[in-house]
Amino acid sequence: MFPEIKMIGNLIGMIGIYLTGLLATGAAAQSTLQLFIENLDPNTHWAASVIENCNGTTTYAAVCTSAAFNDACSAGAPPITITEGPSVFIATTEAIYSETSATITESCDLHTAETSAQCYQTIAESNYGRDNVKTISFNLTGTAYYQYDVEATAGVNKLGDEGSCSTSGAGSTISMFGLGAIALGTLGLAIVL
Repeated sequence: MFPEIKMIGNLIGMIGIYLTGLLATGAAAQSTLQLFIENLDPNTHWAASVIENCNGTTTYAAVCTSAAFNDACSAGAPPITITEGPSVFIATTEAIYSETSATITESCDLHTAETSAQCYQTIAESNYGRDNVKTISFNLTGTAYYQYDVEATAGVNKLGDEGSCSTSGAGSTISMFGLGAIALGTLGLAIVL
């Protein structure tokens, strides 16, 4: 074999290994997302898939993967849909227990530089046929304001794509998977009301 051909083959092989390493490093760097999730347990672990990135907000389908309380992450539960941007967090949760059902809509103005959030919750409850709506506001500051390292499971390639905005409105709703996870945060107030 000609030494020049062997040297070119080795060079191409080394470039291929180098590029594979770069791609793996890039994928590893993108495998964790930093997300604000209103939840008072910083030891809860989350995984999320990027659904859409549009006009400065990103919509995720997220699931709780582990938490301090065994029942906080319900197996087989539908994913939570979260819409978040640099200064906004929007979620809606529906909970049904026997004769009681509630829809909790939460929106937070995020102030990441100050690690604080001003949040508003509207809780629409139907308890044994009696309807009740309450709105509360609260601040999350210091250790109550928590950004989670969330494992990215799919759709990370959409983070650079601002041009494919859907009109479905799916970004403003959240389908929660049980009050175990809700009870960890202030969303558990629906039970009290």
